[in-house]
Amino acid sequence: MVYLFAMEQVYTCESIRTSVRIAVVKTRLSQERSMSHMPQVPNLASKDSPKPILKWAGGKARLLSQLALLMPEDVRPGFAGRLVEPFVGGAAMFLWLRPSGALLADSNDELINLYEVVRRHPDELETALDFYQSLAHDSDVYYAQRADDPQDPVKRAARLIYLNRNCFNGLYRLNRSGKFNVPFGRYRSKPKLYDRENLALVSDALGAAELRVAPFEETLAQVEPGDFVYLDPPYYPISQTSSFTGYTGAGFGHADQVRLRDAILETHRRTSGAARIMLSNSNAPGLIELYEPYPEILHVHSVTAMRAVGAKSSSRGLVEEVAITNYTT
Repeated sequence: MVYLFAMEQVYTCESIRTSVRIAVVKTRLSQERSMSHMPQVPNLASKDSPKPILKWAGGKARLLSQLALLMPEDVRPGFAGRLVEPFVGGAAMFLWLRPSGALLADSNDELINLYEVVRRHPDELETALDFYQSLAHDSDVYYAQRADDPQDPVKRAARLIYLNRNCFNGLYRLNRSGKFNVPFGRYRSKPKLYDRENLALVSDALGAAELRVAPFEETLAQVEPGDFVYLDPPYYPISQTSSFTGYTGAGFGHADQVRLRDAILETHRRTSGAARIMLSNSNAPGLIELYEPYPEILHVHSVTAMRAVGAKSSSRGLVEEVAITNYTT
């Protein structure tokens, strides 16, 4: 979901004041449903549906059943309209919906290059991945590949998957110079880089998508009435110690969150609300303060996510997040 496969945000219990603030802005839907007993929408995707090919910090594969409850009734797998994702990330939403059309964008050029290669050159990518799969799962080998800077698009794509699968906790982090700097991950067995059948399914699904390296404002400017827009930006940190938004060297701070809110409001205005918009983010007080002044337009819902990517086992478990929509359900 500007990117770095980053260390997962660390969520901790906040003060009673924070809990009250969150309760005030929750919609009736989130007030009436206990998160621990929230009904799950039927899994409308088949076992043969494509799955994300990367681990992605904050990925939505495990949250889709809850998000589906907050989506318009027509936005389901096989969606006949167009999906727009300014922060495509691991593409879990796109691969679940498999829409008739999609605009998938991200500011991470390595990520978009990967999806371009998967779509256009899946056979060549498999060959490159087989080479990386043959390498020993060894720190010296890993650091040699991390230091490599291939220019060939196919090798760049294969290297991205290799690093993602072999680095510490499957993270993707860039330093200020734009260099990948996640250390080697020690696993009990050599990680499997890809599944041949799934790669073919993802390649086929991407045939319906337009791929772009672009900032979110540029992508949102292309939204049209009837589109379903899903935004999964780097999350607003719950606290200073949980801030980890270096998905690119530039990061994604408070000013960027403000710009994103303003771009969402402008998209709603420009399309007269005819483009349905959903945003995922943390339930941080600072994030809520950005959106609560617009209750007539933006509706805040509570969802519970299971987070499995983190530096410590204590950071893995159920956390409360929000989904913000410009429509009611």
